[in-house]
Amino acid sequence: MSKRRTSWWASGVIMLALLAFLDGGLRLWHPLPSRLPENFSAAYLSRVLGDLPRSRGIVVLAGDSAVWGYHVSKQESLGARLAALLVHDQVLNVSIQGGSPVNTYVALTEVLRRGIHPRLVIFNLNLKEFSPEDRSYQRILPALAPAAHQLSAADRRDFLFQEDHQTRLARAVERIWLLYRYRDDIRQAVFGDADLASRLASAAAALSGRAEREAERNAPTADKYFGAYDLSPLATDNTSLRYTRETLALLRSHNIPTLVYLTPTNHGLLHDTIDAPEYDANLKELMAVVRSYGMRAYNFDRSFPQNAFIDNDHLRAPGLSQLARQLAALAV
Repeated sequence: MSKRRTSWWASGVIMLALLAFLDGGLRLWHPLPSRLPENFSAAYLSRVLGDLPRSRGIVVLAGDSAVWGYHVSKQESLGARLAALLVHDQVLNVSIQGGSPVNTYVALTEVLRRGIHPRLVIFNLNLKEFSPEDRSYQRILPALAPAAHQLSAADRRDFLFQEDHQTRLARAVERIWLLYRYRDDIRQAVFGDADLASRLASAAAALSGRAEREAERNAPTADKYFGAYDLSPLATDNTSLRYTRETLALLRSHNIPTLVYLTPTNHGLLHDTIDAPEYDANLKELMAVVRSYGMRAYNFDRSFPQNAFIDNDHLRAPGLSQLARQLAALAV
């Protein structure tokens, strides 16, 4: 009986030691990510913020999928390009696939709450997300929900939380299974953005011609974005405008220099939809709002030709490289 107990305790100690070794190894092997995974957990974000080295200046990059890098690899993303140019800084990229001004506000609030004081914050404003019809207008992404719940009741009344059965089930599992809480952390460290199965599926689609057919079928056309941009004047009750102001006020209260840019937009594709005085008036309003808080604002809305875009507002890799160079020159 004594031997069995000794064996059990020895096995437990060895298991704990192996888990500690694995955890420590992943911390060393998994550096500050150039961007968050597409479907990250709240625990993953907490770990990234908790592990951030404080030895160098920190530049925080925030925003939506146009910043995150839709349809480009993480090495080609704006965060990776900016990190390569700002060699004396740590670039913390908290931009989010499916983001919006409300999510930018929540993400930056969490960054500051964790005691991180950036030397500079850069974020984008994408005019389509100021439309109440945009799906991200008030919706808080699940991984940011715990941070959003810590904000004031007034804030939470403006938020739409994604509380479907899948989200609730994932949170329940996270509470009892630590390994699952860090699922994106470990998966990213081992497999990167795409695992073997998805790479094989992509290769098969390319060889069969299915990828080319799908690309033709999904090619962006102007009619797909009809109504996506609200040209009515920005009003004070606009949620995206409110949280743009809240974000600027938050950063000003912490004396953090901020650089805001208007998202490059594909006017060649959207000419009939957005090339109107009302659109430009809203851009001018956003620029004025940013500058009223003493922050720098830059209008990149018409800075790129049509062939630089994947669709309406997502740049291809060369365009992101150019944008990174422009931002790096301003990040002084």
